[in-house]
Amino acid sequence: MNHDYSAFTPCTFYFGDDPTFEGFTDGTTWNGFDNIWVTPEVHEKVLAHFNAIYDPSEHGLNEVQIDGSGLYSYANGFATSVEEAA
Repeated sequence: MNHDYSAFTPCTFYFGDDPTFEGFTDGTTWNGFDNIWVTPEVHEKVLAHFNAIYDPSEHGLNEVQIDGSGLYSYANGFATSVEEAA
């Protein structure tokens, strides 16, 4: 299934001091943090990283659901920052 991500700008993002990941932004923020969306493949990488170093019940990323765009949304709830937008 092909999804249209044209409403988003590709970017590299991070959570605090954690490594960077590839995702998308729409240029909006929540509480000063960039709203980010990721593909299922990137979401799996993010989960693997956080589940390896934190108790899964502490970070909330396991509860994020895929939305109608075919992406997982980290918008409006996670401390994400864009490192570089395309």
